[in-house]
Amino acid sequence: MCPAAAACPGPAGVLAARHRITPCHGRPGHLRRLRRCLSTHRHPPPPSPTFTLLPTTIDIVSHVIKTLDSTKATDIYNILPALIRNNHDILSPIITTNFNNSVKSGVYPSVLKVTRIAALYKAKDKTLPINYRPISLLPIIGKIFDTIINQQLMQHLLQHNILHPHQYAFRPQSDTTAALLSSTKSYNPKPKNTPQSPSLLT
Repeated sequence: MCPAAAACPGPAGVLAARHRITPCHGRPGHLRRLRRCLSTHRHPPPPSPTFTLLPTTIDIVSHVIKTLDSTKATDIYNILPALIRNNHDILSPIITTNFNNSVKSGVYPSVLKVTRIAALYKAKDKTLPINYRPISLLPIIGKIFDTIINQQLMQHLLQHNILHPHQYAFRPQSDTTAALLSSTKSYNPKPKNTPQSPSLLT
């Protein structure tokens, strides 16, 4: 085995032994072969950074509450979003404490996991189930919890470049328009002497 490979920690010595590289004694041919073996060796990708859910603040909770749609109907516990939004200054400290207690204990409150499925009529014959679509009525406080968790998770994914560049859905400042623009840029039309390819239409 090449003394340089044997002295080098990591895969060099293993690869040299696996490919039966004889002592090179400084000969360029053996060095090139060793470099070629090392270049074809693929290391496993480094592990992604660990995501840790962090406690939140009253300001963040208050901001999330203010984004609630006050025109929505009551939740599963007959709580109006407008009631939560109009009293955000009173409820924000309480919700913040409950969220941080949940993070500390590692337990998501069971009362926030409950949902009710309702059938919403679409059109045509009301006696046919196919003319209804299901909707889930979720606890409003649970939506606030989920929004804060989603914000922290999305920040982690973006900060460490974990999301694929062509992931357009469910990420900030991205939509179907961005996906269409990306497809248009990668579209390679045929030469002029061939039949015209169909165009991308919006």
